Amino acid sequence: YCVNCVTGYGLAAGKCAICPMGTYYLRSVCQSCGEMEYQDVEGQTTCKLCDSSCASCNATNGKCLICAAGYGFDSGECTLCGDLTYSEGGVMQCQQCSTECKKCDRKSGGCTSCEVGNKRVNNSCVPCAPSGYCDLCTDETSDGICVSCEDGFYLNESADCQRCGDIHKDCLTCSKTIKMCLSCAANMISTGTSCVACEAGMVKVTETTCDYSYNVIPKCQIADYVNNQHICTACFAPYVTSSDLKACNLGYTTTTYFNTDDHQLHTNMVGCIDQIDTTCYLCDTTTMLLNGVCNEMHEKCETYSQHGCDK
Repeated sequence: YCVNCVTGYGLAAGKCAICPMGTYYLRSVCQSCGEMEYQDVEGQTTCKLCDSSCASCNATNGKCLICAAGYGFDSGECTLCGDLTYSEGGVMQCQQCSTECKKCDRKSGGCTSCEVGNKRVNNSCVPCAPSGYCDLCTDETSDGICVSCEDGFYLNESADCQRCGDIHKDCLTCSKTIKMCLSCAANMISTGTSCVACEAGMVKVTETTCDYSYNVIPKCQIADYVNNQHICTACFAPYVTSSDLKACNLGYTTTTYFNTDDHQLHTNMVGCIDQIDTTCYLCDTTTMLLNGVCNEMHEKCETYSQHGCDK
């Protein structure tokens, strides 16, 4: 029987046999590969190291049996988890980290960085402001406090975020760092702590000031602020609003007159080119003026003017 074997062969029952896969040759003995080692070729003197992505691998082919933390297991392959995913190892696939995280640990899933307005507490991200809606914190530590809120919210004295509407029901926008209304709805202006309507005859010109309607639209008596633009709803007599309500036009023309009773524009009587209410003061050349009315030419009239029969 054999006492010593050549390299790569192990002695067993007096015979030499080639060291199988999963083993290596050492002094005529086939030794099993150690933990995190494998050998996929017979008769070798050393074992190979398993891939670092494995926590354990098959001794004969090196394929991962379980994965190291930070790697996801999929059909014998261990793949490094991507951004915002993690795996605790074993046969666990990569999982999504919490949506609160900006960055997370691939091995545990714990948040390592938080989105703006949040801070890290026990590897989780929580809002710096108790009610949420924080836009900026002093820092990301558990001691972080909110210093600026999201749009539509203001920072109160307790470092919490409140809605602009809590300042006044008509407040549209507010400071993100202090309790101050910046703009109000419709024809209202901000005083900082409230929203108020402009005085009668005045209209909103900025978010904090009003002006007289006639300064905004000449000859306008009552103006309004609608959809971020000024319109006139009533003009001083004898002016009337234009069709688009953006101007005041003189009610008297050669074809129209301003009625002082209904404050509306009306068409002149036939032949009249200068009319006030129901009285004409000047007729065109085809008619003659008689008692405030334009009449057809009288057959007995020898000479006439626009104001009547002269002879």
